[in-house]
Amino acid sequence: MCASLFDAGFGDNASNKLFTDLSSHASIDNDNYVIPSFDRNLYEYYIPSNADRDALVGNVTANYVNDVSYHLVARHPVFYVVPKKGELRLIAKPQLSTYHLLLYASDCLKPSRKSSNVSVIIRVYEEVNDSDNDNQVINNDAEPEIIENDDESSSTKVTIRRSKRSVRPPKTYEFKESDGSSPGAVVVSLDKKHPMEVFKLESTNRWVTVDTNGAVRVKEPWDYEQLEKHKSIDFWVFVTGPNLNGKQCKFFSKPIICDLF
Repeated sequence: MCASLFDAGFGDNASNKLFTDLSSHASIDNDNYVIPSFDRNLYEYYIPSNADRDALVGNVTANYVNDVSYHLVARHPVFYVVPKKGELRLIAKPQLSTYHLLLYASDCLKPSRKSSNVSVIIRVYEEVNDSDNDNQVINNDAEPEIIENDDESSSTKVTIRRSKRSVRPPKTYEFKESDGSSPGAVVVSLDKKHPMEVFKLESTNRWVTVDTNGAVRVKEPWDYEQLEKHKSIDFWVFVTGPNLNGKQCKFFSKPIICDLF
């Protein structure tokens, strides 16, 4: 609010002067007040335990009208984020663990506008050749050991699993949107390392289903506009198969990303 005093006189008589106090008000329109927001509620990445230093783990992306910077809520001994790119990278050798990180994005204004924190889960696996597992039994039922970091400033919680799991290399398939127009149609068949392997989706997926024989089928007609920003369909598959002793081993398949164009 600002105030002005106006002095208006009539003739030569000072007593005829009129003093008026005028006030004007300024209001701020908050309708256009926006903050950066991430394109996902949760990011989840998988990396091998033998990944090189400075290897790319994954990218996070925030939507905003201007440029943003990306930050870890707390410094981390294994991972860092490239501020202007949103790239998560390694700065040290990771353990066979599950890491939970928190990130946020901010703009360049003063005062700066910050996004809500977003969770990032990074799972570290040991690459094991599937053929080597035919001669051994893998115990996946061992209880995990939880290690809490005593540093209050750290946002890290590490879960260490003593058992080993085989993770197959990621595969990418490119499709046209029209390839997924018919529900029930088989778009790709997953490779088998053993004729008795059985496949199962880790969790329900809106766009695809996976048969026990590895056939990936269209569940709902693919809609390019309704896919996430990266325009891909990604999912994990559990693969079970008998080893030489007739016992069941469980393997985890890397995400199968169907890039649409």
